[in-house]
Amino acid sequence: MAMCTRLCDECNTVLTAYENGSIIAYDLRSGGIPITTLTLYTEPIMCMDFHDANEVGRGICGSMTKELCVFERHEEGLLEKRRVPVINEGFCSVHVRPDGKIVASGGVDGRVRVFSWKTLKPLAVLDVHKESVQTVRFSKDSVCKVGPLLAAGSKDRTVTLWSLYN
Repeated sequence: MAMCTRLCDECNTVLTAYENGSIIAYDLRSGGIPITTLTLYTEPIMCMDFHDANEVGRGICGSMTKELCVFERHEEGLLEKRRVPVINEGFCSVHVRPDGKIVASGGVDGRVRVFSWKTLKPLAVLDVHKESVQTVRFSKDSVCKVGPLLAAGSKDRTVTLWSLYN
């Protein structure tokens, strides 16, 4: 079963993450034929994002484990690049800011974790929500003259807005 999808505009590809822990890239130019598969987990991938930049696109995904997986898209297919460990297990959401500088994840522990997208170094842990953070999303443009905002929606029925590293 498909868990999440991302359209890669630059490479005419759709990435789909599945409950078996794999990601399949489908070529849109050939009618959606699968072109490569990458297995990252032994359990379902719960969230995924992809950022097209330069010649190599980079993606990140999470499951109910204690690590995020970073992968890259190359001509030869999808390749795992790195695993980013965290203390508490379980990711519900992940999103790369449109400028490609930072990435945020929402966890089942109610925390939003922020990392440098270039180095994957942890930058911040936002611990406000009382239940799992189901979605994180950066705005594409400046909001109210403060720059891009991060919205985090939680199972506790609250949404928080954050101005981060603007």
